[in-house]
Amino acid sequence: MAPEQFHNEVEARSDLYSLGCVLYRMLTGELPFDGPTDASVMHGQLYERPVPVRSLRPDVPAELETVVLSLLAKRSEERTGSAEEVYRLLEPRRSGRVR
Repeated sequence: MAPEQFHNEVEARSDLYSLGCVLYRMLTGELPFDGPTDASVMHGQLYERPVPVRSLRPDVPAELETVVLSLLAKRSEERTGSAEEVYRLLEPRRSGRVR
């Protein structure tokens, strides 16, 4: 759940936060925020930065890490602007044009 949802604010960029969580898990095998209780996970979502992707997977390209960490920004206005923009940023990775 995106940080703003804890304050009953939901917008399109809330879904982008969720996409960031999925991509983070796919790339690292870890959750971006984890803990022994729901409260500790919520605290991480609201106040902590995730461990950088490349700290866990050095082989992940820096550009891809940047996209994922942008999607996990605490403030929605600091996230990538739209799903279309995320697609545009990730598409070269899919086609293998960028190394």
